[in-house]
Amino acid sequence: MPNHLHGIIVINNDNRYSRDRTCNSRGTERRAPTATVTTENFPIIEQFGKPTPNTIPTIIRSYKATVTKQINILRNTPSESVWQRNYYEHIIRNEESYNLIREYIMNNPYNWEEDKLFL
Repeated sequence: MPNHLHGIIVINNDNRYSRDRTCNSRGTERRAPTATVTTENFPIIEQFGKPTPNTIPTIIRSYKATVTKQINILRNTPSESVWQRNYYEHIIRNEESYNLIREYIMNNPYNWEEDKLFL
């Protein structure tokens, strides 16, 4: 999408996280590497200035930071903001919901010209 993105993050019970194998707009499957993190020495609740591994805020913060750095390198625009301040999250609780959301993500690029915020 030209002005936003969608993704599914899977947080497993074995302290690994990965991105869903959803295809991008070119039909190419993309999958993030998994990482194993122990939580023995980390707080269970996200606290300001103390990121908690395997939580949505920490995963999103890390993703945004990495992408921002790469975009600013490509554009030669050091320290320029790229993202909106917040994000929308939804917990997928069952297979039916997962399939509906995945289908929505897959079909979303076909609707981008009708997006009211498209520039």
